[in-house]
Amino acid sequence: MERTRFYSDELEKGIELLFFQPDTGRYEEAAALIQTACDRGEPDAFYMMLCYYTWGDMSLQKFRSRYLDYAKKGIQAGSELCVLGAAENGLALDVRDVLLHSPQISVRKTKEMAFAGNVIAQYALGGFYLGNGVERCINNAYYFTYDYPEKDNPDFRIHLRVNNGYEGLKWVMRSAKWGCLPAFEKAYEVFLSGAALYEKVVMDPDLKRAAAYAEEFHRTYELRGDYCARVGYGYEKDENIAKMQEWLQRGADAGSLNCIDRLADLYYDGQGCVEADRQKAFELYLRSAGQGSAAGQFKVGEYYFHGILGETDQDKAFEWYLKAADGEHSTAQYYVASYYRYGWGNVEQDCKACLRYAQRAAKNGCSAAKAFVGEGYLYADRLQNGFVKNLQVGIRTLQECVEQDKTDLGGRALALKLLEEAGQKA
Repeated sequence: MERTRFYSDELEKGIELLFFQPDTGRYEEAAALIQTACDRGEPDAFYMMLCYYTWGDMSLQKFRSRYLDYAKKGIQAGSELCVLGAAENGLALDVRDVLLHSPQISVRKTKEMAFAGNVIAQYALGGFYLGNGVERCINNAYYFTYDYPEKDNPDFRIHLRVNNGYEGLKWVMRSAKWGCLPAFEKAYEVFLSGAALYEKVVMDPDLKRAAAYAEEFHRTYELRGDYCARVGYGYEKDENIAKMQEWLQRGADAGSLNCIDRLADLYYDGQGCVEADRQKAFELYLRSAGQGSAAGQFKVGEYYFHGILGETDQDKAFEWYLKAADGEHSTAQYYVASYYRYGWGNVEQDCKACLRYAQRAAKNGCSAAKAFVGEGYLYADRLQNGFVKNLQVGIRTLQECVEQDKTDLGGRALALKLLEEAGQKA
């Protein structure tokens, strides 16, 4: 059954690649086609770019200014979908100066498009309702001109949230019926984890329904890639390890690095009906590592560093840690910093290199690395590491490491030692 096309051929090709096929490697191709439509002034093309920057292997936080620019240009060009997208993602106040009319009208017009069979409009509506879009519009009623006489009544707001949850689910499921993968993912997530609108749970999880929904969708559209990993996680949550293994294997066979790494983890630890097999896990990690998976590269480094299948090899471990570190794997960056600090294997001590990787690791969430950073500030004059000595910053960074590091990487122990040397308490 063919979905109805509403846009230019070029934009439709971009939509097909972004919404209806699972290979994220083709998202850039999709973005190029959609950008061409934006350059021609097709209003809803700007909404497609909003989607690309929110879930197309991107980050809304990282690209917020660019996202806002597309939202405003889309609204100015007449895209009702961009109004809903801005409200869903918390940019309601930022777009008020370019609104052509109230979002109430935009919702009505988008519903008209959705009822006419526009699958992307259906997806946009579902995201708007599930993403607290209505609530944001009510909260900012002074310029959105939403008129809810009971908007300050708690019971009314709870009732509204419940209705919004079911309304959002209805629209994403309608969009998913046409094979829209992000719509399937939103609906599946509601079944798997429930729906919470403004921290108020309005729909409870239903793991059995989530599984049935995934199996039904797969029979029609054949889920592949990272979608298999998501369904595998759902079965793990339901403690159905056999089905989890089946779905991860399905994704791995299709080349999903996420599925390969998750399957390797399953064999590494063993779980339920799956017995631990470190050799099989290593082969899978090596496969994903060779294709650029930072998680796989890190695990291969772990095998060599700890001698999991035989003798240790610190130099081989360093090679793999370095590759994973370049892929922004935070723990790998910590290990590379450790190599440079202690001079493990054939790696020479290098204070500057140690701090360069430690700072990246800390920025990426590895609290243990703050021990190296704090040390760098405390002893900058002695280490000649490129830092300016700053006792206050050094001590504060070490204290953060002690408070935050819950791992066994050794960062907390080093931070405690350095604080003691500096005459400070943790």
